[in-house]
Amino acid sequence: SYTVEGMETRVNTVPAPSFGTRLTSTLTAEVVSVGLACSPLTAGSLSGKIALIERGTCSFAIKAKNAQDAGAIAVVIYSNTAGDLTLGG
Repeated sequence: SYTVEGMETRVNTVPAPSFGTRLTSTLTAEVVSVGLACSPLTAGSLSGKIALIERGTCSFAIKAKNAQDAGAIAVVIYSNTAGDLTLGG
C-alpha cells in the first residue's frame, strides 16, 4: 500500500508493459499530479518524479508512456470511484 495526501491505498500490480522497466526496489521521489495524461506531457517536466495519473479517457499504456516520455521514474494511476480497477492496455 502507499499513502497519498494522507489516504492509504492498496496497490494492484500488473504485468510490465512493453516499454520501461518493472520496479524492483523501494522508490522515493516527488509525486506530481498530471491529470489524465492522455496527451503528451512536456518533455522533462517529470524528470526524476513519480506521475500521479487519473483513471479514464485513454488506456493505461498511453498514460504510462506519456509520463515516461516526460521523464517520470514511476506512475501511479488512481480512480476516484469505489471498487477495483480493471487494468488493461
